[in-house]
Amino acid sequence: MNANISATELPAHENDPQTRCRVSLVGAGPGDPDLLTVKAARRLAQADVVVYDTLVGDGVLALIPPYVECIYVGNEASNHSLPADEITLQLAAETKRGRRDVRAHGSEPFV
Repeated sequence: MNANISATELPAHENDPQTRCRVSLVGAGPGDPDLLTVKAARRLAQADVVVYDTLVGDGVLALIPPYVECIYVGNEASNHSLPADEITLQLAAETKRGRRDVRAHGSEPFV
């Protein structure tokens, strides 16, 4: 399984703080950081906020710089720290603040 990053990102416009930011969906695959795409690793390194779930491995989390805010959202079958709609609202709120968000998802990002 190859981890990937989705192509559904907001375009970056340097002069407009409302659109300068983006949300990237990163599939962390089976948790091995060597299986991330270069683009996924870059997005993690450039993020202001990383929202991650249970299946994101420690090796992947270790790629995130220490100054980046990390928000754990659980997402085990019976244990959701935040429901999916609240995760989306959290990402939208951070984006409106001008922050670059990454939603790191164990396995594939659209599963």
